[in-house]
Amino acid sequence: MASNDVSSNLATLVTAHKKTLHLIHRLQRLPAQPGSFNSETDARVELSAEIHQNLKEQGEELELLRQEVEEYSNGGARRRSSEKAQERERTVGTVAKLEEDLKS
Repeated sequence: MASNDVSSNLATLVTAHKKTLHLIHRLQRLPAQPGSFNSETDARVELSAEIHQNLKEQGEELELLRQEVEEYSNGGARRRSSEKAQERERTVGTVAKLEEDLKS
C-alpha cells in the first residue's frame, strides 16, 4: 500500500472521528429529563445510536488502517529515505493517537 493511500485513509478516519466528537458534544448539550419521554428524549436516543454506530465503524476502520500501516512500515523498512521514514513515523503516531481517542 502506498503512503498516499495510507495517509488518505487516515485523514478520512480522522475527519469522521471529529464529526463523531461533534455529535458527542451535541448530545452532552441536550437536556436530559429522567422519567419523561418527549421529543428531546427521542433526539437523545437517536443521537446516541448514531454515535455508537459511528464509533463502531471507526473502530473497524482503525483496525484495517493499523494493518495497512504495519504492512507499509514493514515494506518501508527496506527503503532508506529519511523523508519516507519521517512520514511513516508521523502516520504511525497519528494512528496511535486516533486509537487512544476512540478508546476514550
